[in-house]
Amino acid sequence: MRTCWPLRSARTATRLFSKLLCVAVTVASLGVLGRFNALAQGSPDFNPDRILVKPKTGADLSALNKLLGVQVLDAFPAIGGLQIIQVPMGGTADALINIYQQSGLVQYAEHDFAVQALNDPNDFYYQQGNLWNFKNTGQNGGTPGADIHASVAWTFATNASSVVVAVVDTGVRYTHEDLGANMWADTDGTHGINVVAGDSNPWDDYGHGSHVAGIIGAVGDNGVGVVGVCWSAKIMACKFLDSTGNGTISGAIECIDYARAHGAKVINASWGSFTFASQALHDSIASARDADIIFVAAAGNSGVNNDVTPLYPASYSDLDNVVSVAATDHNDLLPSWSDYGATNVSLAAPGTPIYSCWNGSDSDYEYDSGTSMACAHVTGACALLRAHFPNENHQQIIQQILNGTDPLPSLTGKCKSGGRLDLAKALGTLPAPIPTPLPLLHLNLAAGGILPAIK
Repeated sequence: MRTCWPLRSARTATRLFSKLLCVAVTVASLGVLGRFNALAQGSPDFNPDRILVKPKTGADLSALNKLLGVQVLDAFPAIGGLQIIQVPMGGTADALINIYQQSGLVQYAEHDFAVQALNDPNDFYYQQGNLWNFKNTGQNGGTPGADIHASVAWTFATNASSVVVAVVDTGVRYTHEDLGANMWADTDGTHGINVVAGDSNPWDDYGHGSHVAGIIGAVGDNGVGVVGVCWSAKIMACKFLDSTGNGTISGAIECIDYARAHGAKVINASWGSFTFASQALHDSIASARDADIIFVAAAGNSGVNNDVTPLYPASYSDLDNVVSVAATDHNDLLPSWSDYGATNVSLAAPGTPIYSCWNGSDSDYEYDSGTSMACAHVTGACALLRAHFPNENHQQIIQQILNGTDPLPSLTGKCKSGGRLDLAKALGTLPAPIPTPLPLLHLNLAAGGILPAIK
């Protein structure tokens, strides 16, 4: 009995036979069929034991794979029949790729290239796992992923050096190894203002301001210490809190006005009190709003509902440039001491325990806890978004951050967004529409009172 091939099938079979014959000759000439004799391997850029091969449409690689003695580790029909091929013992990936390419049966054959974790910096304490707030893998009893997803976000952006961030606090140790390169400088070389001493030397004699500054913008990828939300930044130090962590409204107003006049676009306010509701402080923050400045404030550490017992300046919720921040822990829970409020608190961010710069020496680092630390995460996020989306105004940046939070059961009804800061989502979302302006609040209370730092 004679077998008859349709003309097209016969031609196809002839071409396939010719290609396989050619491959067989190539294989023999390379001294393979059990042993490949080609370029040396060992490159750290790819896996030397595997290659990726995608056949041409309609091509069947089974005969070629059998001829070469290779094992197909996996195949993906939805990706055009893509195959993961095991390199035979004694062979090399380069030689095997060359054979598949010469066969004429494949769209491509390529190395199984190595990849790294998403833009993780080389800063020592980040690599050691101290910074769960940026990358929570479950260390020290935490919940994996209960963080701001910084390593993903840093594939979008790390640089906020175009944005001046005013840290209105106890000052900053501006010679610190992780802060010095990211300090803002005025035309005379000074780094801000000190209203306590009445000069331009905002040296931190308490530690709180340096810790906050480190969370916002400790130098990233410099091989030492920690990393901030922003790897590069322009941190302006505005000192009005003294060596005990206390200050006055008049001092805060002076710092806010200095920041406005010197080009700041984000202000961090990790301080406040329940004992006052100052019209003067409200008006100074409104002045910052008119200059398109975002004002990020700590919600407080008394475990109370700020809608019932407002803490200022965080509770100036009529001002659309104010962002009030509660704290979460390494299990995405609201700590018992964190203030909250469905109206007067915007969102939450990691707040306990947070490792960052300290003021004891130029290589000093400490753990600290509080909504001050949570506040600084959001300040850093605002700065990074302002740099990444330079044409957006303060309302759009804030809305983008609130739209990009991770909703959490522990925050349902506890803050306006019901979620914890997610830096990756915020950077990955589209620009937000401009919200309708809120009416201004007019307070009939006199300025004055003592403002403590919120730790």
